[in-house]
Amino acid sequence: MLSGCATLNPRAECAAHGGDTWHEARSEHFRVWTDLDADEARGATVALERTRAMMRLWWGDGTDFDPPGTVDVVLLRRQGALSEFADNRVGGYVSWQDTNVRMLVVMAHEKRRGIPKLVRHELAHYLSRFVLLRQPRWFAEGLAMYLEVAEERRDGMVELGQDNKTALDTVLRMGALPLASLWAWDTSEPPVRDRFHYYASSWAWVHFLLNSQAERFADYQQRLARAEPPRLAWDAAFEGMSDEALEQEFAKALRHGTEYTIVTRKLPPASTDVTLGAMSAADVHVTRARLHRSAFGGTLTPAQRQVQAQADVAEALRLEPGHVHAAVLGAVMEEDGAKRLARARALTAAHPASAEAWDLLGDSLGEETSARVEREQARRNALRLTPEEPARLAALAREYTANGRHANALAHAVKAAKLAPWSQDVQATLAVAAAAQGRCAEAQVAQARAVDLQHESVSSEQRAAFHEWLASRIRVHCAAAPEAPPSAPEAPATR
Repeated sequence: MLSGCATLNPRAECAAHGGDTWHEARSEHFRVWTDLDADEARGATVALERTRAMMRLWWGDGTDFDPPGTVDVVLLRRQGALSEFADNRVGGYVSWQDTNVRMLVVMAHEKRRGIPKLVRHELAHYLSRFVLLRQPRWFAEGLAMYLEVAEERRDGMVELGQDNKTALDTVLRMGALPLASLWAWDTSEPPVRDRFHYYASSWAWVHFLLNSQAERFADYQQRLARAEPPRLAWDAAFEGMSDEALEQEFAKALRHGTEYTIVTRKLPPASTDVTLGAMSAADVHVTRARLHRSAFGGTLTPAQRQVQAQADVAEALRLEPGHVHAAVLGAVMEEDGAKRLARARALTAAHPASAEAWDLLGDSLGEETSARVEREQARRNALRLTPEEPARLAALAREYTANGRHANALAHAVKAAKLAPWSQDVQATLAVAAAAQGRCAEAQVAQARAVDLQHESVSSEQRAAFHEWLASRIRVHCAAAPEAPPSAPEAPATR
């Protein structure tokens, strides 16, 4: 007979409410919050590090490419627990925190299957942005789908280049989309029913080009790494070869099959050092509140999610009245601006070592000129506590820009962009800071990257509005900033 309610509770709850004991596991590149037991938590964190090491193998043997940064992960023991925060059909999701700078991965534990494809896919995106500074949507998704099926063998070798079977089945059944359709993906989102066809076609094109046009495709990636505009980079790398000719060769390969290479490489060094600690019941409720605020689908409305998050914060503060993370999150959710500002000032006075509290104060002060000095000081205090945090570097850069301290703004924006090359907000901050220093070519590259990095859910109208807003900021200093986002160009007959 089972004893205790922990084994019967399908929700991700703290032990005080019948759940499991939670742990925080920290490694070189991951911070994991989980209701797994200590040994499982340690093993799952090491598995994440090894998966990240596999993704690095796209860039040679992986030893010369190991970018900085930490990914946050919430790892839930049961699929049923995940369904409280996500659609029942998904095994996990990714959310972006801290003004779209910090990645949060939420997933259910799959002991026998290892790290899910979702996580591999998102890690591929995350790592590729450190090298490939411009990426058209089809290339970015095709590369991520190529890497998500990488496999580590028992002998420590890794195989890259296997078929992504779901994608392959789709293109064999429906055919691969032509390049013109894939280029258009940058500016318009297909209907939901057709979306996976785009992903599958992107994988198929990446796989085909790697095996049939390896030299040209490598040249194309080198050009993307130099931040050349993706279509112009393509035209240069594939000069003399028409899209029609490529599509005919590709169609033939799909019909008749073709030989392709599976690359085998040794897994590069992956950290195995994991620091483990037990989470308090209040810590668990703060985690639950954050999950409700980042939830992916499910049956609750955003308003209902907010109520649930507020309830978890209240419970955290009941259990541990001095819990600073709970107090800050509760203040973040305060809808009355004056009350939120008062709470922020009280929190920074009570917890001057909390970077989150200083963030809250900076955010709560608004954009009024009268608050400029206090707002800048709040940003400086937050960054002093966490000098390598890209969101805080970018926030202070924006303050410096507003205050006319353009050299300081650019230095902070450049550092933030090196640490978080995947962030739209950071790239937009860099674009404005570079323009203010008269570095207009750099500003326009950062502007283009910011537009590239907009989330797939953004409509074409929102994309155009963001482009124009950012272009208008750049035009204050650089008259040549483009006034409208470029549409996907029609493929020329020959190159």
